[in-house]
This record gives sequence, C-alpha cells and structure tokens, in this order.
Amino acid sequence: MKYKLLSFATATILTPLTLGIAPSLASPVQAATPTEEMGQDFLEESDISSEKETLIRELIEATNEQNMIAESVRPALEENPQIPQEVVDEYLRRLEAEYVDLVTPIYAEHYTMEELQAMLTFYQSDVGQSIAARSEDVAQDTFERVSSWGERNMREIMEDMGY
Repeated sequence: MKYKLLSFATATILTPLTLGIAPSLASPVQAATPTEEMGQDFLEESDISSEKETLIRELIEATNEQNMIAESVRPALEENPQIPQEVVDEYLRRLEAEYVDLVTPIYAEHYTMEELQAMLTFYQSDVGQSIAARSEDVAQDTFERVSSWGERNMREIMEDMGY
C-alpha cells in the first residue's frame, strides 16, 4: 500500500492539473494572475503548527514531489502550440515558488503528526528513496496510459451514442 501511495496521489493531482491547465491557458479569456503571495496566503489562513509544517515540508522534499509535479505538467504545457514557451517557463517558475505553500494545508488537514512522521521516516529510508526516485516515471507512464485509454474510450462512447 505504501508503495502505491505516492504514484496514486501524484496521478490524482496530475490528471486535473494537466487536463485543466493547458486548455485554460490557450483560452482567449484572460484569467486573473495569481500573486506571488498566494501560496503564503493559504498557509496564513490555516492553523498549522510550525512542527507540522516542518514535517510536511520535509516530506515533500524527501519525495521530490514538487519537482515531480512540475516535470509531469511540463510536457502537456509545452505540447500546446498556443502556449508560448515564456508563458510555460513563468508558470513553472510560479509553481515551483508556491507549490509547497499551496499543498501544506492539504497535508495538514488529511494527515496527523504521527502519519506524517511515519511517511517521512519511510521516504528517508533507502527503500523510500528508491521508490521516490522512480515515482516520477511511474506517474508519467500511468498518466500517459490513462490519458490514451480515456481518449480512445471517449471516442468509442461518443460514436456508440451517436454523437
């Protein structure tokens, strides 16, 4: 179960990100630009102890989650010809700068201190580091396979239903 936790969580996060970001960036409607302080605003709104916040930050670092998310989103953004490379670069820069602050309240809400410590201990172990190192590839392969399956099945369903 522990072995699947990171890749499942990553796939769960990446699917809406990758499917939702690229189309919205290509849209002619201009969205509000997030501020540099946005991630910090999320942290300030929550009541997270400094000990819990530190554990969460260490866990995210131990799992290489921040980089994994950025690198998993990059191909979908770069493959869209309507998104200029400078926009992709700026988006990824902001994601890197704000990611930990954005997700820290989520971790704090869903995990106890004991659970966070257990996950951190695991991911700091040799086995945990080995799994974390391969999780990006597993998540990317999973995303590609599920995306391909989804596209194929959506076409079939649409055809079967006469659309």
